[in-house]
Amino acid sequence: MRNRETTARFGGLVVCGALMALGLALPGCAEEKEDPAAKERAGYAATLGETKELVGVVAAYLPYLDAKPADGKYAPKRRADLDRGATYAANGIRGAANRARQKLQASSSESSKALAEPFVAITRACQDADGEEALGKCKAAVTTLDKALEEAGKKAAAVGVTEKFPRVSAEFIGELGNKELAPLLIAMGIGAKSEDTYFAKLADEKAAVRDVYDACKTAETDAEGKTRELEKVNDELRKVAAVHEQTLEGQCVRLNRTDMTWQELEPCKKDTKKDECKLACGKARAIVKEGVPAAAFAKLADDVGELCKEEDEAPQK
Repeated sequence: MRNRETTARFGGLVVCGALMALGLALPGCAEEKEDPAAKERAGYAATLGETKELVGVVAAYLPYLDAKPADGKYAPKRRADLDRGATYAANGIRGAANRARQKLQASSSESSKALAEPFVAITRACQDADGEEALGKCKAAVTTLDKALEEAGKKAAAVGVTEKFPRVSAEFIGELGNKELAPLLIAMGIGAKSEDTYFAKLADEKAAVRDVYDACKTAETDAEGKTRELEKVNDELRKVAAVHEQTLEGQCVRLNRTDMTWQELEPCKKDTKKDECKLACGKARAIVKEGVPAAAFAKLADDVGELCKEEDEAPQK
């Protein structure tokens, strides 16, 4: 008897399934309903999978959109390489956002598709961003993305997603982000031992002038080698490295010129009336006004104050 009931129930399910496939229904044929919360959880899980690593790439590049020179009395202020590096970082952010956008728009999840728009906005705002205004728009688009990810994370948690939603922060920089950023760091000399040594010498009050100059030339030589290496990797990276190399070259030239000017000023300690002292004082005064390029030249300002008197001042009434 039990076998007959089981057979009848199974047969009824088969019939109901067939009728439902044809778009028909009979009384007693109940359609199973999908749990909306489960569907939403699955959607957010898919979104996490599509975006997590790429958000990490955006976060890795983000600090390098800021093209401001480092703080410090003797930190070089003329840094065209920072501008070139910032544009490269903006394009790196754009590339990651574009890959995320493609995945999200192709997803079957509605929550994934809904999150695509802030990535689309980045692809527009960050393309070849050059200059403070353009880079500001790129950063603003990244901020908008981060807020959208925060909201998506709250909604995901509300339906039971336990995994952290990605944010544009250092916490979510993973292996892919570090890998994609690494060539830019090489091109910019960031973390290079020779450059760390050089920048430390700039601020060292006990360093000899020649030691500071030699450290600069070593850093410049290393940068030249990196430029040649990166030619094989990417032409845009090569351009970043080349501008960085030229920036270091300019710093070395300024150090050497400051040293030569100081040496020209030395004989004036015995006779300030010499004709050549007027020229030496003019050059030395201009250097001090702009700011000496290293702590090793700090006493140049004292010599200028003592030996170089301003001429042709307006008469006091």
